[in-house]
Amino acid sequence: MGGGSSEENRTINQLLAELDGLSSKEAIVVIAATNYAEAIDKALLREGRFDRKVNIPMPDKQAREELFSFYLDQVMTGDKACKPKIMKMKQRVKEGDEPKSAEKIAEEEKPDLIEPIFVEGVSNKVYATALADRTPGVSPAQIATIVNEGALAAAIHDEKVVTLPYLQEGIDDVLIGKKHRQRMSDSSLRRTAYHEVGHAIMSWTSPLQKDVIKISIVPRGRAGGYTQQAQDEAQEPQTDDFLFSQLCVLLGGRVAERLIMGDISTGALDDLQRATKISVDKILTYGMGEKSGQLAFRQNEKNDGRAWMNYSEKLHGRVEGEAKALVDKAYEHTMKTLTENKDLLVKLSELLLEKKEVNRADVESVLGKRPTGSR
Repeated sequence: MGGGSSEENRTINQLLAELDGLSSKEAIVVIAATNYAEAIDKALLREGRFDRKVNIPMPDKQAREELFSFYLDQVMTGDKACKPKIMKMKQRVKEGDEPKSAEKIAEEEKPDLIEPIFVEGVSNKVYATALADRTPGVSPAQIATIVNEGALAAAIHDEKVVTLPYLQEGIDDVLIGKKHRQRMSDSSLRRTAYHEVGHAIMSWTSPLQKDVIKISIVPRGRAGGYTQQAQDEAQEPQTDDFLFSQLCVLLGGRVAERLIMGDISTGALDDLQRATKISVDKILTYGMGEKSGQLAFRQNEKNDGRAWMNYSEKLHGRVEGEAKALVDKAYEHTMKTLTENKDLLVKLSELLLEKKEVNRADVESVLGKRPTGSR
């Protein structure tokens, strides 16, 4: 067990031979990049080879603002800083045409500056700040794609400038998926509305959870609906109470279906899988179990099965029992909370069915202010 494939070994050996063939007198710097540093063969990382490592994290809020400003300046938003260009398609050469010189080809393919359109009060810096607030953890490539998606949507609707709503829509297109036609029956759509509002209420009523900024039953990607919360800028340590509140949020959809519709559906599959992982990881990985004590085991994500376990079968059974009890406790708390707020659940669901998408202001108009001390 273990080890790499023969093809992988041959590639590594070739890289080692090439690196060892370089002399220290040669002015050559070898640079490599990877998203999986932990999977690199140790022979490549020792001194004399790739011995200097630089970790490049995802951009923080200030960096995202600068990136958004850079890409927004390349499309037409109405800001005076915009300098969009039109790229010409390369023309196919026909038989019998006289060949063109390199200078003429370069001149023909040179981008043309178009006449800018200025809109009073529009600022790319303001746009960039608003977009950066909604995109913690995204990469520079995703930021470029978000702006491009917004520009494409504006062009499809024959708009002269790219407005902020199109750019906000671009965030959902990139991070969640493209909108597509609604194929669900009215009954299934109603169930989805109750499901998503169940998530939203459990988030809204917990001071430990971040704000709910959007609820939608418009299909995007593989999701029939979604509840979107504001995201943390940094990965902070998660407390016992926060993990319990996260379980309640995940179970909110299943409980809402049971409470209002009288039965349940397969729509909670992803929620339940995530809840199971959180409860097991809490006990097994982070040593936060009540019965298992301060034991923490490193999970082997590459290989599954009993042969790869670094803990006993007895402990594994005890962890499963404790995780189930934790999820059951969260389910009971969620059922109690949603039962107490059943009227609000129905009211917000009806609003969602009417508008298809609701924002934070809509949620607050139904549920009221969030608890004191909410994040």
